[in-house]
Formats: sequence, structure tokens, C-alpha cells
Amino acid sequence: MKKELLLKMAEKMTATEKMLQDAVLDVPRKSGYFDKRDIYRYAYHASFFIENGIAVLALFGTKELRVEAKKPVYILFFDRENEDFITYETERRKWRKAMVSNLLQFDWNYQMDMIHIEDDDYQRLCEYFTADAAEHKKTQRIADEFQKGIHQKRLETKWKVETDRWDAVMEKVPALPKDWKHWVEKTGVTEHFLFYDAGKRVKEGYCSHCKNTVPIIKPRYNKRGRCPRCGKEVTYKSRGKAGTVVTPIEDVYLLQKYEGDRILVRNFKTQTFYRKGNYENPENHCHEVWRFIFDRENEQIFYHGLYKQRVRRWIKGMPPGGLWTPYIFYLHKGRVYRRTIPPMKNGLLGKTGFPEMLAERSVINPEKYLSYWQAHPYIEQLIKAGLMPLALNLFDKETKIEWGSGRRLCQRLGIDGAMLRQLRDNNGDKDYLEWLQMEKRQGGRISDDLIRWFLANGIPAEKIGFIRDRMRPEQIRNYLERQWKKDRRKKNKNSYADLLEIWRDYLSMAEKLGMDTDDEIIYRAKELVKRHDEAAFLLEQKRKEEHIAEMEKLFPELPLICAQVKDQYEYLEEDTYAVLMPREVRDIVDEGRALHHCVGSGDHYFAGICRRESYILFLRKQSDLKKAFYTLEVRPDGTILQWRSEYNRRTKDEKEVEAFLGRWKKAVRDRQKQQKAGKRKSQKVNSLALLQKGQAQEILPENTAGEAVDVKAQEDRKAA
Repeated sequence: MKKELLLKMAEKMTATEKMLQDAVLDVPRKSGYFDKRDIYRYAYHASFFIENGIAVLALFGTKELRVEAKKPVYILFFDRENEDFITYETERRKWRKAMVSNLLQFDWNYQMDMIHIEDDDYQRLCEYFTADAAEHKKTQRIADEFQKGIHQKRLETKWKVETDRWDAVMEKVPALPKDWKHWVEKTGVTEHFLFYDAGKRVKEGYCSHCKNTVPIIKPRYNKRGRCPRCGKEVTYKSRGKAGTVVTPIEDVYLLQKYEGDRILVRNFKTQTFYRKGNYENPENHCHEVWRFIFDRENEQIFYHGLYKQRVRRWIKGMPPGGLWTPYIFYLHKGRVYRRTIPPMKNGLLGKTGFPEMLAERSVINPEKYLSYWQAHPYIEQLIKAGLMPLALNLFDKETKIEWGSGRRLCQRLGIDGAMLRQLRDNNGDKDYLEWLQMEKRQGGRISDDLIRWFLANGIPAEKIGFIRDRMRPEQIRNYLERQWKKDRRKKNKNSYADLLEIWRDYLSMAEKLGMDTDDEIIYRAKELVKRHDEAAFLLEQKRKEEHIAEMEKLFPELPLICAQVKDQYEYLEEDTYAVLMPREVRDIVDEGRALHHCVGSGDHYFAGICRRESYILFLRKQSDLKKAFYTLEVRPDGTILQWRSEYNRRTKDEKEVEAFLGRWKKAVRDRQKQQKAGKRKSQKVNSLALLQKGQAQEILPENTAGEAVDVKAQEDRKAA
């Protein structure tokens, strides 16, 4: 439709005398007590005519007609033959493509008779749109249905271009194996039952796995056992008590070759229903939810869902919610149909290491493995080189290693041939490899026993880096063992890893106190814990404000980081204890002074917070939240590295505190899971610029001790 011609038609449109008279007689009423809008019997008066095959519907507002405005508010043009429509808004002189239902924005006060049209015009309108002329005139509904039909056809044409591409990909998906259903019922579903008739003389039952009647002895309801015939683990269920038994929803996977050398991974959800009275004929439900197509570089994802809220079909991409949909495919492990694997070993699948990994793991997520392999292809080389423990460790923790250059595997791992044999013989994981890499970099040899000792006591290679330039690993172990014995005689319970942390903290403080940390008397103190406490005391004697100013200058981002993670780690839900997050450098320094330990003295802990490697938290009694009780050092995942009270000791409430920390850790991990699932959004804080402008009091009105923060005093100290 040409807009110039339509505008000429619009110029002819003017209100009739009858419209003006009807509008004057249409006395408005108020819509409600609070809403004072005027409500008319008819919101609009309409006229309709046809010219050159174009239908014109002019809408005159009753409110405008009452003040003798004769121009229509909207003029709607319809072309039935070419399936087109357009609207002209006269007041703003604007062309619009909105449908009538959206254009008029129907108010709930109006019914479908909000537009008044004369009988002759209404008859012509019904004939043009081939609609039934109902007794109750539904002008806007007839026009709206015509527009919706056109709009729907346009959308379907647009969508078909997209869905045809997807269908072309899905048409190449191979058929399911002939024994797929049997395999799912037997192997894919891992929960099986042994049904029996309760009674003192019961001697046999029905196994749902092998589908045979088997002898049983003294069964107990819901007791776990094994079928005496097939050996499968089963749960005993009494026929009279069990009712309908339903297995949990489980994942099963099918790998198939797809178009050339690509890999198709199909994810199914399966569940079995055992109906009461018909346990011998279970109903297995198995439906496909995901399809993943892999080549060396790319991955295509399809999910079965509701397309445009109209039809269920295969859709390319991630569903609304991304990974964190109800399926959460990335986290789900399942059993893999193995009969399609051998024929695929000669293709791309054989170059991924997945067949070997599948031989090691009966339950796995193939999509997760292949995605990991695409990002870190060296995992296949590790598996085929006999380093399965290392490969499993990397895959399970979704971590990586530094992969160097060179033709030989040992060169790429940063070790030599003898170390590679040592790694393989000891089933070494990533931590073991890091010890060997450190040994290679710094020279010398570290025995298997020595590495195992460090790993057994939770000491990775990186932890001894602070002293490695002055002592060999054997000397470090011997020193820690001597200090551990002395610590035990004093009835302290520091582990070897705790003592190593105390040692590092001591040397950090000694260096700040101007001591020569290269002197053996200093770095190899005979009474480590005692020297540590003395260093902490001496360092505490420094001017507190000077130290706080220094730390604030070194770590200006610390308050912002603490505010960002506060909701994740603070815990106030119990009556006995609480966990609080510091808000600024001053809080941590005050904590160290109150408990006479080094948490606020050295810069090690502040640097850890700013690097987001570890966080300092305060454990307090609910009865006195202002009084320092315990200080915690935790990793981002909630793992507790240290928890110490006064003088790095623990109190008589140790067991009770330890139980509380277990509950706190669970709460933290639950929060982190909720954040990953999109169910919890972290509270945003103001930028660091607000702190630098002196507005910290608005963001952090109090420190963790409950004392008001004097912003002006802080500014004066900074200026000084």
C-alpha cells in the first residue's frame, strides 16, 4: 500500500453529525474512588468504507467528539488481497504497524462493544473480512483477528527459515540401536527391586533386573541386598506395602558417528514405574533431551523444548537459563551405551582418549569430557601414556597444567624421563606432578617417600616456596617434624601444614621487623611457635595507625572485595555462634591485636584477600558479637585453612566450634550452588571511587566491632 494514496483517502474522513450528537449524549462516569478517569459508554465511534480494494476503518474518540473535534484519532487501512495492513495516527502524523488490540490498549472497564459502528458500516466490514455478523457488534475483534492472521503467517515464514536449517541437521541423526530400550531397562536404570509377599513363610521373590523368581531368606522391607541369581544389588519391597514404586530420574548417554568424522552425543532421561499389582510389567519412560555434535574445534548443542511457546521440537543453542536449566546437563553423569564405542575408535573418538576413560569410569558425562578435550587436547596423550590418575584428577577438578614445548612427553610436562617413570609408577596426580616440576627447576632429587609425606600432610609444592632457597625438602620435613613434637609436648594441636603456615608468617613478620631472614638462627628458629608469637607481639607494638595507613595504601581494593563477598560468607542463622566478614583493613588489624596473632600484622593475608585466594573471617559468640573469639582463613570454596583463637590456640569449646564450622561450610557451599544456578544474585556494592571520595561511611557505616567509622578522622589521618 502506497502511503501517499492512503493519506489522500484519510483526508476525506470526518465525523458525521450523528457521531457528534451521540458523543454529547454519552455522559461519562468515574472509573473508581481513587482512579478518576472518565469512562464512556463507547470509547470510539467508527466509520467504514472500501475504495479500490482497500478497506478503511476510521476511529473517532468520544472524548474528542464531545469538544467537536471532527478528525479521527486512528485510521486503519486493510488490503485483504495482498494480506497487509497499516495504521495512521493523526495527532502525531505517524504510521504504525500495531494491531488493533495493542493500538487501543483496552482498559478492563471496557467490554468488546467499546467501538460503536452503524449497521450499514458494520455489514460492509463483515462482508469484507468474511466474518459472521453477530448481534453484538465486535468491530475490533474482527479487525484484530485479520491482523493476527497476517502477523502469524509472517512469523511462521520467518521461523521456517530458521527451523529448516535445524531440521536438516537433525535428519542426519542415526536411528537408535535395536537393543537400546532393553539396555536402558537393564543397565541404564541402576535402581532395581526384589518384590516379595510378606509373611513368616516367605521363601521367594521376584527380581526386577533378571525378571526371575528367586529364593530369599528373611527379607526386610527397604533393606539392600543382592539377587541370588543375577548378583545385582536390589532393594526388598513388600507387595502389600510398597504401592507404586518409581525409580529416580537418571541420565543415559548414546554416542554415534555423525556425518563424516564427527561425534554425536545424545543425552536421555529415563525412569521406571512399577505399578501396584503389576510389578512384573514395569513401564520405562526414556526421552531424549540434549544432542551434542562435536568435531575437533566446534560443538553444536540442540535441546528438545518449546519453540516460540507453540510447539515442542529440537532447538539449536541453550534454553532460557543457559546451563542452569532444570536439566543442568553439564553436572549430570550417567551410564554410556558401550556397543557403539569400538566401531568409532578408528575415527575422531579414538583420538580423544574417551574410550580409555570410559573403561576406567562406568559413570561419566561424555559431553563434559569432550568439551574438556577440545580445550585441553593433551588429556588424550596423558591417558594413552599411562597417566590415568593425572588425567582423572585434571578432568574431575576441571583444572589444567602448563603444557610446554618439545617432542617428548616429559619435556612438555616440565620433567625428565626418570621423573615421568616416577610419576607413572606412583599413580601421581597434579600435586605429585608439581613436586616433580619443582624438583626439575631447582635441581636435586626428591624421593617417592618424601613426596608422599608432603602430600599426605596436605602440603603442595608451592607451599614450601618461601623457604626452598635456603633449605632442601628433606631439611624442611625434618624441621617440621621436630617442631611438631615440641608443639605436642605443649599440648597444642597444630598439624604439619599449620606449622608450615606459622613458619611462613613468622619469616614474613621477621623481615618487617628488620631481621636478617637469611641467617640460619632466624629462619631456622629452634622454638618456632614461640618465636612466631614474639614476632607477632613485637610487630604489634608498631604504631597502629601507621600500619593501618600502610596497609590501606597497599590494598585499597580490600573493602570493596569484602563487601562483594559478604553475603556469601557471613552466617548469623544460629543462636550459639556467628561468622562475620571484616569491612576494612582496620577490622583485621584489630582482630589480630585482640587475639594476639599475626592476621593483621603481616601483609600475607591482605594480599590473599585482594588476589581472592583466601579470605579472613571472624567467628563470634552470638551473646557478644563485638568480642573477638576465633579468626578463620578460608578459601573461596569454603575450605577452612586455619581457625585460631588467642595466641594461635584453640579453646575448650573446640569440638562445638568445629561442628558449627561444618554447618557453616555447608551453608556457604549451598549459597555458591544457588549463585551458579542463577537462583541468587550477589549484592552489588559501590565502586572504590566512593571510598576514595570519603563516602565510606554510607557504604560501611560500622566496623565489625560495632563501632561507628569516623570518615573525617580517616581523611585527616590520610592527609597527615
